[in-house]
Amino acid sequence: MLSLLHLPKNNSIVIDGAGIDISYFNFKTPKKDSPATIFFAGRMLKSKGLNDLIQAKNLLKQRGIDCILKVAGILVDNDEDAISRKQIQQWQDQDDIEWLGTRTDIKELLEAAHVVALPSLYPEGIPRILLEAGAVGRPCVVYDNDGCNALIVDNYNGFVVERSNVSKLADKISLLITNPDERDRMGKNARQNIEERFTSTLVIEQTLKVYQEIYNK
Repeated sequence: MLSLLHLPKNNSIVIDGAGIDISYFNFKTPKKDSPATIFFAGRMLKSKGLNDLIQAKNLLKQRGIDCILKVAGILVDNDEDAISRKQIQQWQDQDDIEWLGTRTDIKELLEAAHVVALPSLYPEGIPRILLEAGAVGRPCVVYDNDGCNALIVDNYNGFVVERSNVSKLADKISLLITNPDERDRMGKNARQNIEERFTSTLVIEQTLKVYQEIYNK
């Protein structure tokens, strides 16, 4: 993010994310007998990588791995990067996705999921959905870009995959779906990472410390 803004690292202070309320987003393991579910949430933009995720899901199907891809998000108008309503409907008609639309029950949707995926094709700030997923204890599979890789540590609380490598994206999702012990390990690590670095309390303290240092100069 600093490089995108052309800011020197030695003259900048970076605060980890926006912070998450861990008393609301509490840790919860998914039900063992529930269908394998991948969850994606974000604005409906092509650059968010949803098309790659659908391709990965279809690769899993070809390998005999059944799973549901639930998609929640906001439709975007008047943007050349937008995914059209027609495309969303086509994906739903083909059973590529279960379209949920704009939702206010993200915590419950995360609790019902086994894996969260966000294969964004561009650098961004730390996505809030990844913070919320970690707090609930869900491992995440992301593409390697600034923001996502500031939160997700490969093979610790999820997987970081080379951008546009759909086959590898499918491999990592498959590993988490078919290996509950590994999924549980990463889910616990995800929660611990949030507790140690990304709680609202910690972020507020870091922010106040910066203001105090500026005031004292």
